Amino acid sequence: CASLIVLCKGYNNPFSWYVAACLLVFIFLLDVPSFALVSKLFEPHMIIWALIICSFCTALIWYFNEVKEQGTRRAFVDQHLTPNRDVEIEFAFDKKAKKIEHDAQLKNFFYNPGPATRKALDQHFETQYLTGQVNKYEVKVYLFDAAFNGLYNKDTTGFATLTTEKSESVVTNSSYLFYKESILDRHYYLSYIPIYNDTVNNVIGYVMIDLDLKKSATQTVYPELLQPLASKSASKDNEYAYAVYINSKLIYQTSDYPFPVNLKYDTLREQQYIYKNENGYNELYYKIADRRTAAVVHFHSELTEVLTLFSYLFGIQVIIALIIFLCQLYLSYVGGSLVKGGIIRLTLRRRVHLSMLSIVFISFIIIGSVTIQFFSNEYRSSNANKLQTAMQVAKQAVQDYLARENAFNTDYIFDTVSKSAGFKNFYNKACQQPEN
Repeated sequence: CASLIVLCKGYNNPFSWYVAACLLVFIFLLDVPSFALVSKLFEPHMIIWALIICSFCTALIWYFNEVKEQGTRRAFVDQHLTPNRDVEIEFAFDKKAKKIEHDAQLKNFFYNPGPATRKALDQHFETQYLTGQVNKYEVKVYLFDAAFNGLYNKDTTGFATLTTEKSESVVTNSSYLFYKESILDRHYYLSYIPIYNDTVNNVIGYVMIDLDLKKSATQTVYPELLQPLASKSASKDNEYAYAVYINSKLIYQTSDYPFPVNLKYDTLREQQYIYKNENGYNELYYKIADRRTAAVVHFHSELTEVLTLFSYLFGIQVIIALIIFLCQLYLSYVGGSLVKGGIIRLTLRRRVHLSMLSIVFISFIIIGSVTIQFFSNEYRSSNANKLQTAMQVAKQAVQDYLARENAFNTDYIFDTVSKSAGFKNFYNKACQQPEN
């Protein structure tokens, strides 16, 4: 009856068939006289029963752990990879954009552009407009004249490219800000601010601000070195490799896991997901938006987890059996039947059983202790080497940046450069590169 109930509730689930098969095997073994349950726990067939129960419990716990992990992986996608509208920045940026539109120093730059005035203008933007809610974004400010020519921008991105991104974006609560969800990059917001002449109301230039959401602090080297141990252990980043697809094309990934460049036969609809077993790992493909798909892989060894879980359960059973055996000895001693019952005068068969169980139990303790110590040492060594390499790369990058900004000339310049928003953004990027 129990097997039929299990099959009726999950007839299309292979695990339900496994549970039903185990229940049938249990029922069959209970009817076998040589496998009858007895109070002597160290009988050979009782040890076989212990192995069977451990195997069944191991499979149950492993299955539900996998189900829980798959749910955790979907939650990871929702929290880290799903693009969410930032309502606070949309409302806060509207006031900043209106101030930028009437900024006198900005208009003077458009009248007389030059590299020195552009550098001064960038510092003016960092102190006046790129603070508060905007600080959690990596900001790039592009300036163009009325003929759409770039005015000393830090990269060669043209006006046409930015306006194309703007046309593919969604209008927000601010008429100056556009939300970018499904274009082929990792950016989130783009601001478009035309600047007018105060007298004749003609356009004298354009300000385009690209807002790219910074990575979370747990992905940088700096917090990993200084954050509390509890915060480090809560992070899932080291267990997952993920990739983001736009229109079935790979645009971003972490680690060197061989994600496919193109998703073939992608029939998922929005908020649908599927799990696939590829390359010895379980892959999650989650359609998080109309044209955006996230793929997440969980790095773990199923065989190691199953063997470890089985060892724990079997070890617990052996400990319980030894406790029961010692209780029987104590009760027999108190009742005066210790010698009469022949418990002290062990037979050869009982001695062999106890010797084998003692060897197995001691072997479990030794092997488990050595294995835990080995993996702990390997993890600490690998983590120390990884952090050392990341810090060396970040150190060299920071020194090169400070040298380019002439920060080592005087203490005043060093303090100004090191406290600027541009240096903070560069520092975060330098710390993230070794991770990726």
